[in-house]
Amino acid sequence: MQRTTLGELASWEPPHDEIIYFQNFVSIIDEFYPDDWRSWEVNSVSYEDLFGDRISSDEECRLRFAVPTLHLAYAFSEGPPSLSERKYKRIKRYLITWPLGRAIIYSPFATMKKIHPTDADGRDIEKYKYDFKAVDTDLKANQPISDNLSINVPSY
Repeated sequence: MQRTTLGELASWEPPHDEIIYFQNFVSIIDEFYPDDWRSWEVNSVSYEDLFGDRISSDEECRLRFAVPTLHLAYAFSEGPPSLSERKYKRIKRYLITWPLGRAIIYSPFATMKKIHPTDADGRDIEKYKYDFKAVDTDLKANQPISDNLSINVPSY
């Protein structure tokens, strides 16, 4: 499997109608990740490598991305922010079609293992988990999203 960096994936050119969402997504990562995030190595995996021709509904529901959901709601809102179940599903579908979006999947673990390089002792996956500790704190600290949509979040 070919390796790449998150920085190379961040320079990917999305379809024209997705550019603003992708730029907003990268801005969230810039805000919440350590300064060296662009140098982090990942395996370059395609949608098909992870999910086959089509992702199952069950697998899609279990996917978790290492970015605060509240900020995704703002980044993908064209008006007042909202996050219905349908909208969150649409956001997830964008993320799994983008190489950078796939690269920051952190759950389920079996999917994450395909993305993040590991050596024979599993040290690389442990380094990845360590790198995400700061981000993970922000992910777990979120109150229910619906309670927070009216707070002051930077616009993207």
